Amino acid sequence: MDWIIIYIVSDILNIFLGPKWLVTFIVGAIYILGAEITNQKTFGMRIVGIRLTNRFGQDATWLQICLRNMIAYGIIGGTFGIQGRLLDMTAYAPSSELITIQKIVLALSFVLLLILVDLLIDTFSQKHRLFFERLSGTDTKVGQ
Repeated sequence: MDWIIIYIVSDILNIFLGPKWLVTFIVGAIYILGAEITNQKTFGMRIVGIRLTNRFGQDATWLQICLRNMIAYGIIGGTFGIQGRLLDMTAYAPSSELITIQKIVLALSFVLLLILVDLLIDTFSQKHRLFFERLSGTDTKVGQ
């Protein structure tokens, strides 16, 4: 839900502003920081009815939540963004650079595959915590 909102707002603003990656970064930062300042829930979290806790089930600290979001949105969104930019570059990059771009895109695809596997494991396991939750010491609770 949050990614959809970020991309819709970014696409609208990209009509008037640029560069696209910077607009998306700024919209994402404002969206996430705004949510943290107002009740520690993003719009998407409110819709699906989850809240963030620390790994012991108590309310997560502001620092833990910011760390979680920076890792989650930064790594996932950043990887997609870099990969997209590199794929755009293939249209005008010299042929001597295409192999390097291809290798980087392949490596980023592998990172995204690992993230997808982590998300799938989390979907089907009640005890699994996503990589960014483990790194930030946070967890999610449903229905609270």
